[in-house]
Amino acid sequence: MPEKTFGVHRESGAMQSPKGPARAFVVFDLDGTLVDTSQDLTNALNHALRGAGLAGVTRRQVITLVGEGSRKLVDRAVRSVGGDPALADPVAKDFLDRYRDHVLDETTPYLGVEDVLTSMARDRDLCLYSNKPGRHVQAILEGLGWSRLFRHVFGGDWGGPRKPAPDGLMELCSRLGRPCAQGIMVGDGLTDVQAGRAAGMGTVAVTYGYRSGEDLTGELPGALCDAPSALPPLVAVVAQGRGLL
Repeated sequence: MPEKTFGVHRESGAMQSPKGPARAFVVFDLDGTLVDTSQDLTNALNHALRGAGLAGVTRRQVITLVGEGSRKLVDRAVRSVGGDPALADPVAKDFLDRYRDHVLDETTPYLGVEDVLTSMARDRDLCLYSNKPGRHVQAILEGLGWSRLFRHVFGGDWGGPRKPAPDGLMELCSRLGRPCAQGIMVGDGLTDVQAGRAAGMGTVAVTYGYRSGEDLTGELPGALCDAPSALPPLVAVVAQGRGLL
């Protein structure tokens, strides 16, 4: 079991270079971690649901339904409004088409995130792994001018199973040429913590986005982060606890 120290849980398993400790790299989730996409998701989903003759959902409902990819979001939304599961296919197509053209209408970064990313990218390798389709991820990053900050970017259609499976993280580590034990997964949900832990990475869960600390019951991360400004020092503490810089 990890050892609790001032709200940070030490996770073992890092590999050190014969030359000394390696510098940890960081893999970020997107929705609910770096940006608030909830209103654009809600607008596109309601467009698709109503086009199929179904009732719409609220932004708060969407926040509770999101996390394991676009199709899971649609399936859950159709069920939540009492729709026939057979409608999920056309609703999903309409939703994805609509969202593609409106990914940045009302989506905004969390306060301070851009400065944090820019600062961290100066001395750490940063990657991004979201369960949403890669084309939507790229459109958001390009629209915000963030593409240059990340060495590698994966969407949920990267070619293997989505989070919470560790496969995508393991592939990212392979492309970086770094062992997963030197990485730290930063996200807002159980899927991020579970994927990071299964891949042998350190974990930081943010509580300022879509999820609270209570939502992580039973899946305690290496650290909980309640503000973007706290990410760099928390990542450093988790890295140090794993024998990394």
